Amino acid sequence: MTKQIKKLIHRKLEIVAQDQGVSVEEVRREIEEMIQESMNSPNDIIRLRWASIPREGEVPTAEEFMAHVVCRVVQ
Repeated sequence: MTKQIKKLIHRKLEIVAQDQGVSVEEVRREIEEMIQESMNSPNDIIRLRWASIPREGEVPTAEEFMAHVVCRVVQ
């Protein structure tokens, strides 16, 4: 993930947090809960799509997920 993408993602997390009146950490936690829930889907296709997202750990972080989405959109 490039510095530019990291900066963009952090800024977007800040904007959402400000709009919602919560901390950036709370926004990140909510995104990661959604990721975990979705990764446990009974739908094989959904699980395969999650498996294709590049990540360092077993579950993508909010930032890894957002970077993946950004890269897919700009391709």
